[in-house]
Amino acid sequence: MSKKKLLKSLAMGILFANCGLASAMEKEILSEQKSEVGSPLQKTQVDQTAATQEEGNEIADTQDSTQSAVMADADIRTEDSQSASNTSAQQTASAPILDSDALRISFQALLRDNNGVPLAGPAKLAFNIYDTGGTLIEGPISVGFVALTNGVADTTFPVLASSFDGSGRELGVIVDGGTELSPRLPLVTVPYALRVDRVASAELDDDIELGSASVHGKLATWNATNDVESIELVGSSARISTYGSDGLEQIRLHGVSYGEMIMYDQDNNDEAVRLGASRSFSFPGFPTIDTGGRLQLRNGVGSLRSQLTSSTNAGTLSLYNGSNTLATQVSVDAEGSGLFSARDANGTVTVVIEGAEISTDGAQITLRDASGVDTVFIDAQEGAGAALRLADETGNQKIIMDAQEGSAGGGVIYLYNNAGVNTIEIDAEESDSASAIRLKDSSGITRITLDPQRTGGGRVITPVLQITGGSDLSEQFDISGDTKPGMVVSINPNAEGKLVISHEAYDRKVAGIISGANGVLPGMLMGQQGSEANGAHAVALSGRVYCFAEQSAGTIMAGDLLTTSSVPGHCMKVTDHVKAQGAIIGKSMGTVKNGMVLVLVNLQ
Repeated sequence: MSKKKLLKSLAMGILFANCGLASAMEKEILSEQKSEVGSPLQKTQVDQTAATQEEGNEIADTQDSTQSAVMADADIRTEDSQSASNTSAQQTASAPILDSDALRISFQALLRDNNGVPLAGPAKLAFNIYDTGGTLIEGPISVGFVALTNGVADTTFPVLASSFDGSGRELGVIVDGGTELSPRLPLVTVPYALRVDRVASAELDDDIELGSASVHGKLATWNATNDVESIELVGSSARISTYGSDGLEQIRLHGVSYGEMIMYDQDNNDEAVRLGASRSFSFPGFPTIDTGGRLQLRNGVGSLRSQLTSSTNAGTLSLYNGSNTLATQVSVDAEGSGLFSARDANGTVTVVIEGAEISTDGAQITLRDASGVDTVFIDAQEGAGAALRLADETGNQKIIMDAQEGSAGGGVIYLYNNAGVNTIEIDAEESDSASAIRLKDSSGITRITLDPQRTGGGRVITPVLQITGGSDLSEQFDISGDTKPGMVVSINPNAEGKLVISHEAYDRKVAGIISGANGVLPGMLMGQQGSEANGAHAVALSGRVYCFAEQSAGTIMAGDLLTTSSVPGHCMKVTDHVKAQGAIIGKSMGTVKNGMVLVLVNLQ
């Protein structure tokens, strides 16, 4: 097209994915520009062409020169656009959904002169993006000279994702630096896909829907370093799961029927923690299905070791042994008080501690044997005080210790025989406020009573008293002189109630023999503390006792009567029976051995 004044007219269409402009727009723009041949736009274009001709250049040269200038300008604009694009890329460098090459819009247009002839090109194109109110959002965006094929321009131009915020946008087009063509073209549908790179947009701040009423939604994020899923959101199972670098599930949060969270360990990826909003399980000591939350802790191989549960009326802590058997449990009983139970290795409950035996009573501890039989009861409030009850293997109580018998009594202990008859009773406070011990026969009849309080002192009530620790009846006396067990003693005429070592023959003041010689001890020892009827030495008045003997009056034989001797503390054989009246100690029960003889004491 040589040296002719041209009016370039535009018939265009902008192509997006699944979107295009109507051909009516092309006709309207072409018609409008044909009617404006004398417009300032045409005059400017003509003047620019004429100025180029006056410099002696051909149209082709003018086009080349203009193209060079425009291309230079396009390069600058392209650099600006690229810089803006890079800035956008930097803002999303953490992992952008769209890279800089994807932040572009495709553009196609048919360029014709005012006679409708397609231009040979190339043509300089520039673009402006406006909101629907006419405010410039971005531009001009220059793409340099674009080659034409039969007048058709096919190119792309860069845009900023930030230019699209969800409201309407329009595109203005400028050809070869002229006036922007009118009307502007609306941008619809596809450009808004650029918003996927803007995580902080209003839509994402409000509601996001994955799936629908007929399609399950799912979202997965990946760990690119290890090429495994790191987080998974699954709508079909109402589940959120996180995964470790090995791709194994570490945490699961789900709630199809009730909320539950599961956490796994790092060794074998075994379940370590389970937190649920409902109890729906079967473990010893619990119903199969119950309401309330639960927390389970497991060991390194996924075996249950502790569990915390709640229900309508109680919370329960359960501990399990190495055999996965319930071992210890802390809960609340039917009365609303604390309840602790411990089990043996076989799961048998052997310890029960209750905060209150009944709602108005105190605490109670029950201990059971391996068969589960109650054998020990410790009751903090048994009537007016505490109580301890011990039972045999069949559960029959054999010992009862009561801290307070009745409302005003003292402590009491009851012992039972195998037939369940109370045979021993130890009472700390009877009606006289003194203690008592009662021993009973197999029928429960009291046979021996120890009563510490009566007029003048305590007493023992029994049909028969058998003493096995000694063989004589002694009283306690103070004795003057150097005393030894086995010495004969006489009444001290100079000290009332006291004795002296006997030192004369046929002494009618003879009182007895000091007990304890040769290991034969007193069987019964009498005396009254704080009176004259008391002393430091036990003197045998009756019974069997060893005595020092001398045989100057004759050899002592069994059955001989014995009396005092002139040898201090010794006895001798009676040879003068008249003189011996009132001075006889007793009878010999054998012969003298090692200077002593066994005497049956019988004072005469």
